[in-house]
Amino acid sequence: MARLQLLAIAAVLLLAGSACADKVKAKVDFKKMKAMGLVAYRESYKNIEDIEGAVKDTDPNSKYSGEYVLEVPKKGEEGKDKYFITKDDKSGLYYFVNLATEEAQWHDPRIPASQLSKPGDSIEFDLSEGADSKATKAPVEPAKPRSKTDSITIAVVAMIPILIFVGGTIGRIAYLQMYYPELLWPKKERKHRQRGNNGKVKPQKTRGKMNQDGKGGRSAN
Repeated sequence: MARLQLLAIAAVLLLAGSACADKVKAKVDFKKMKAMGLVAYRESYKNIEDIEGAVKDTDPNSKYSGEYVLEVPKKGEEGKDKYFITKDDKSGLYYFVNLATEEAQWHDPRIPASQLSKPGDSIEFDLSEGADSKATKAPVEPAKPRSKTDSITIAVVAMIPILIFVGGTIGRIAYLQMYYPELLWPKKERKHRQRGNNGKVKPQKTRGKMNQDGKGGRSAN
């Protein structure tokens, strides 16, 4: 029984460890990386402050003057692509619109396409003259921010070995209580005292060193 319990605990620990490793690998502490001077680009942003390099357009002749924009160097070419950044009211996430191609996307344009979880995701925007620059039509759902469910799942998986150990211990105690209670609650053996004919308990003989006069046993001499 104990061997099976240990094997079960070991198996659950391996599963829990692999699950937690995947969760930890997927989770990135962006604030800590930013404090260390490192830059990590995301597939979705909820705060404009988290978008590294986003600045307000100061060109008075620009259609997006006063709005947040992002300049990204072109790959293998000279110059930069300019992206307009705005917020989607439905999801609360920011998206990027390439002003040259009028293509929009949820993820940071600096992330390589090979690293995207959904490389085909895109959004349709109407950027024609006279149209609302923030009007959007998003047929594809954006990447949702990390929910509290992931943290709860990690906590539950981590507690499984503890619950199995506690459950096994309680089961073993219950089994011993039903069939072998003397192993759980051992009683001290009382010394057997013989009673005389008058019902009184006979005094026990003194053992060890005898009196000097030799009464009651061997002489000490």
